Order: sequence, then structure tokens, then C-alpha cells
Amino acid sequence: MWIAAGSLTAWLWLLLGQGFFWRTDVRLPPRVEPADWPSVGVVVPARDEAGVLPDSLPSLLAQDYPGRAEIFLVDDDSSDGTGALALELAERHGGLPLTVDSPGAPRRAGPASCGPYVMASVSHARVTPNSFC
Repeated sequence: MWIAAGSLTAWLWLLLGQGFFWRTDVRLPPRVEPADWPSVGVVVPARDEAGVLPDSLPSLLAQDYPGRAEIFLVDDDSSDGTGALALELAERHGGLPLTVDSPGAPRRAGPASCGPYVMASVSHARVTPNSFC
């Protein structure tokens, strides 16, 4: 008896208390793109990362972002030419502007970024082309 009453209560709560969730004719309004996209700065700390940059940095450079975006690679005194390789990759692949600060620390590049949003990324991360949106 209690199981049946509990089951009935649960079904009534689902049917009446959840705002007609089962209706398929209700749709979300179309997505409205902002008129002005905010600026984004990406800080990538890197030390001796020349081995992984050819796989990861092109994915950051290829971001499809309608606003202003810039990448700041902070080369913290690498001995393997990380900064020079990053500049070479940016020249070869194009895309977003790249600034290499060498030697430095992420706390120096963050405030110098181009806008109100700062994204921190690791040097070995590969991201999808619309990661900023």
C-alpha cells in the first residue's frame, strides 16, 4: 500500500510540479550573438617545452574567436629554445597574435593581457577551434 502511494505521489509530482517537461513543442529562443565580443588573453607558461609545442600551440593559434584575442607564452628561462620555436610556429601557422616573454613568470604576463578575460593554459594542451566562445 505504501509503495503504491509513494509511486503515485512521485508520478503526480513529476506530472504537475515539473513545468510540463515532456512537452516537445517548447523550444529555447535562438542564440543571440553579442554585438561586441570581449577581449581574451591566453597565458601559457612554458619551460623546456619544445617537444610538445608543435602539437599544442597550433591549436591555440587557430582559435575561431570573433573578438580580440592574444596568446602570451611565458618562456621561463628554457634551455631548449622554447621561445624561439613558439615564434617560428606562430609565423608558420598564423592565426592569433603571439607574444613571447622570456624570461618571465605567468604573473607578469597576466596583467599585460589584452582584455578583461584571461585564460590560463598549459603548454601541452590541445584545444578545439571554438574553445574561447
